[in-house]
Amino acid sequence: MPKKNKVKHVVLPRRYTFDIRRIQVRLGRYLNIAIYKPIKRRNSQTATNPADENHLNTIDDTSTSENADPPVVFFIHGVGGSHLVWQSQLEHFSSHGYIAIAPDLLGHGNSDTPRGKNKYTFEEMSKDVLSIFDRYCHRKNNFLVGHSYGSSFCALTARERQNRVLKIVLISCGLPSPLQPHPGCIFSSPMLLLKCVFPLVSKHFIRNAYAKHNTVKVKKRGFLVRPYALKHTMLGQIWEEGDESYYHELHLPVLIIHGEQDKLVDTEEDLKLQEVIYGSDIEIVEEAGHNVMMEFPTKIDRVIMGFLRRDFSHLFGADVWESMNRVQARSFRYGNVDAIKEED
Repeated sequence: MPKKNKVKHVVLPRRYTFDIRRIQVRLGRYLNIAIYKPIKRRNSQTATNPADENHLNTIDDTSTSENADPPVVFFIHGVGGSHLVWQSQLEHFSSHGYIAIAPDLLGHGNSDTPRGKNKYTFEEMSKDVLSIFDRYCHRKNNFLVGHSYGSSFCALTARERQNRVLKIVLISCGLPSPLQPHPGCIFSSPMLLLKCVFPLVSKHFIRNAYAKHNTVKVKKRGFLVRPYALKHTMLGQIWEEGDESYYHELHLPVLIIHGEQDKLVDTEEDLKLQEVIYGSDIEIVEEAGHNVMMEFPTKIDRVIMGFLRRDFSHLFGADVWESMNRVQARSFRYGNVDAIKEED
């Protein structure tokens, strides 16, 4: 009998390193932060073995040289999520020359859950986000990506730190209207009752956040929050300034991503957001729900990467865009340039 040809599986070396840190971002507020960094070659012309440690080293986030800092992509999850909802994006962008950072908001993922309902207001949690941004996004080469409630923090950070943010991506953001908690909702119930029905709340979220074709494993990874934190985070969504005029003042490139089968945010809401933000683009993903970046990770990776590299000189002026391009070009010194070109 003829011999069967054996299929050889080639395992490529990982092009990033990662670290999960527990950091006190403000007094008494400890958050879990995922930090993914690209691996760069010291001398790409002489390095012959990709796995040779003599030719590879990681980028130090304490470096003071502007030329040594690659661009940073800062991911912010929504209510009930954690840095795990960005797993694909963290690996993808750090493999292509970016530093990728994703915190677990207070009470979410592996972050602490301190007592006190006022600790979970939009104002307090936005201060946490700004503190993390200031800690890791020193230079002007930063991008923001937010999902759902996290999109509000992205918009605020882009306004508060406008000289250090180049572009933002808003996923399943919804209407550009002031945030207010829903009166009479389950989260207004006593804590003891909420704990009893929490498994039902979790199932309700999973059923509405994803399209039907996704696996249970993927779905459960997108909901990691404790009952106490969920209750007060939902009731603390108060942001009166976040209206149309606030989003209209976002004078930078903005990409809106929406899942066509999203049961939590209607398509018309994100289309309205696109109308409000000057020059913004929208990408509607068919067969995707609210957590579109988990349902179609490869597609979303490519969509965001293409947006980050796109020329917007026709909207913001050639001189401004040229300076922005010089900043973004640093990513190609650290990432695998050939791999990036293949995706074009």
